[in-house]
Amino acid sequence: MSFDCGCRAAGSILEIADCKISATAQKRDDALAITLDGARVTASVVPLGEERYVFSAMDMARLRWSNPLAHAADDAVAGDGHLMAPMSGSIVAVLVKAGNAVARGAPLMILEAMKMEHTIAAPAPGP
Repeated sequence: MSFDCGCRAAGSILEIADCKISATAQKRDDALAITLDGARVTASVVPLGEERYVFSAMDMARLRWSNPLAHAADDAVAGDGHLMAPMSGSIVAVLVKAGNAVARGAPLMILEAMKMEHTIAAPAPGP
């Protein structure tokens, strides 16, 4: 099962399969007050690494935070030819030419985003 979450000023819209659910959440003392399509639930959230354990009077759920950028360099394979930018932006400089040999960590290009320049480095050595 997959879902998307579209945020808006008054809360979020969760889209699970073909179903859209209006959702809001507020922190109350040591609990979380959640409203899903008008139904209120109080839950406790326990963080453990990248997982969150959510406990309510009716159920327990384990949620895993999925940030594809957080571990992009961990999965790099030498020569696969793919890079992952830390955020959307514009390439303002390319520091190597096609076919150049590079070492892991060598600067490849400069990305301009949020009025700052970010160096994109080689995740693995390559030709």
